Amino acid sequence: MMDQNAQALQGMQQHIGTILCCMCGASIAPNPANMCATCISNQVDITEDIPRQNILQWCRTCGRYLQPPKTWVTCDLESKELLAVCLKRIKTLSKVRLVNAKFMWTEPHSKRVIVRLTIQKEVYGTILQQEFDIVYLVRNQQCERCQRVMAKDTWNASVQVRQKVSHKRTFLWLEQLILKHRLHTEALNLKDFPDGLDFYFSQRNTAVRFSKFLQDVVPVRVKESQRLISHDIRSNTFNYKYTFCVEIAPVCKDDLVYLPQRLCQKQGGISPLLVCYKITKHLHFIDPQTLRTIELQPSVFWHDSFNALLSSRQLIDYTVVDVELQQTVGRFQLAEVTVATSSGQTLTVMSHLGRILHPGDTVAGYDIANSNFNDEVLHNRRIELPDIVLIRKRYPVSRARASRRRMWKLRTLEETGDDETMSVSGARMPLPKKRGIAVSDEDARIFIEELEEDPELRQQINIYRTGQPGGEHLPAAAEPEVQCDEDDEDDLDADDDVPLIEITELLDSIALRQQQQQGFSASAPAPAPTATATATEPAECEMGE
Repeated sequence: MMDQNAQALQGMQQHIGTILCCMCGASIAPNPANMCATCISNQVDITEDIPRQNILQWCRTCGRYLQPPKTWVTCDLESKELLAVCLKRIKTLSKVRLVNAKFMWTEPHSKRVIVRLTIQKEVYGTILQQEFDIVYLVRNQQCERCQRVMAKDTWNASVQVRQKVSHKRTFLWLEQLILKHRLHTEALNLKDFPDGLDFYFSQRNTAVRFSKFLQDVVPVRVKESQRLISHDIRSNTFNYKYTFCVEIAPVCKDDLVYLPQRLCQKQGGISPLLVCYKITKHLHFIDPQTLRTIELQPSVFWHDSFNALLSSRQLIDYTVVDVELQQTVGRFQLAEVTVATSSGQTLTVMSHLGRILHPGDTVAGYDIANSNFNDEVLHNRRIELPDIVLIRKRYPVSRARASRRRMWKLRTLEETGDDETMSVSGARMPLPKKRGIAVSDEDARIFIEELEEDPELRQQINIYRTGQPGGEHLPAAAEPEVQCDEDDEDDLDADDDVPLIEITELLDSIALRQQQQQGFSASAPAPAPTATATATEPAECEMGE
């Protein structure tokens, strides 16, 4: 029975008649319009509801385009982002099906952007396709952010970053992170202070995002305050200025600390004399006598806060005489190290640097026996302190030779021109007429050495390749005078212990030149630099203080 019905249906389909098009007389299948597809396309314009001309608002100061109602986005000419902005301005585009969209070439100075669209629409049961051009006229309109910049010192929110230490290596590290993540493009202004920096923003939300970024990379505590500027009693509107005070923990890498007794008990009875070996959003400490490590969260640190007993500026060099290796825990190896002072005295101490120390090396440490402390907790101690604590290995002669062969550079905030703007390696932003972060030569030298010694630290920032030695932008401290002849160069090549940055870890400098050619772009993100080798970024940003 089913086969008979199928055969009958097939016979009806075979006997369906045709009609003549009422316009051209062509034989067609019956349809509601009684016209062929060609005649329907000639009689019906499916683009009649779409305007052929539109306007694009462009801020020539920062190079951004307005995406209604109030969003300003950064777009390059003939980019996907600009195409999306153009399509969103066509309100009637939802009535048809968009098949294709592309840019047509125009003169860059013509203030015209032409987009060619291909759309489809069903008319009388027939799908029609049509291609047409839309001309966008580019009109200059200053964005709100640039208006505030031109008004000078007009800001709604500020972030005050402070750290109560004697150096600014922490801010050198933060500078590289800010430049890599392009957070400087959102700032209206930047001011340098002896113990920190002030960042100014046009919106409170931007300042909140910046403060949250700092919480993800360094141990901080944040306090927020607001000040009433004006009040409209008729519309009941208030105008506030917001201030975020971000205080960084006053403990840095290689600092020697003495924990309060209550905090030691909370951490399982660990020895109070510890060395800070790493800084992320948490504080990482190690006991150089037992290799036991702890990790303090910012909330735990600020509840029982403490300061460093000795900092890296108080390090003293010793010569390693003998090393007796013991157990290994993670990347550290306990060793009984015998060192000699500059006066010839020999001392034996337990150290966590057994993996990298060898007889004849130079190691930096703290001379606890000859140091004076004003810490009340230390005076009430219950343990006997060692005479010295070894902190890090040094390369005094090899480092001086290797510094002449550095072929890499870092981006920094520097002054350019007389227009009261600061250059950030290609992207300009309004900053005071001085370097963004005032640092000493000694801090810059130590920061560069830490980058060369710590591969994990280098993975989190952008380091650019340069064509000649000595390319780092940070001020180079005076190195020891060393006469480098050909034999010295051969010795340096043969010395595998000297930490150097491999060329495979550097980004091509061509990306930096492209950023410099972009001109004034206070918010436009620079094109992604071409990496010679790709390194996976860790989940947390580690900071070498």
